[in-house]
Amino acid sequence: MLLNLSNHPTETWTPDQVDAALSEFGKVVYEPFPNIPPEYSGKEVYELALKYLNLCQDILKDTPSGSAVMLSGETTFCAALSHMLLDAGYRVVCATTRRVNVDLGNGQFLKSFKFVGFRDYIKL
Repeated sequence: MLLNLSNHPTETWTPDQVDAALSEFGKVVYEPFPNIPPEYSGKEVYELALKYLNLCQDILKDTPSGSAVMLSGETTFCAALSHMLLDAGYRVVCATTRRVNVDLGNGQFLKSFKFVGFRDYIKL
């Protein structure tokens, strides 16, 4: 199973990303990314990450090996939670994309992103 913890609901993914997730993980479960106020201190972000570690553990508790958390969002939260998840033995991934720019003329560009694959976070 892939736990999609991001601001990108699975329903908004491209068919390529959905197919890759289902092929590698068998199932995708979406959990909305928390709203993290910009005024939060590092300690408050850490405490929120602890809360989400427990949530991820609850969701993943009966899943087969090979399950992962796809984590994408606010940088300091992702850093804290990814370290917690990796320390607890979970696999953590992010989606990789290729930027596609189309020159529309007059200095205007249409930018889009094409899903390429999943990349593992690494334990430092």
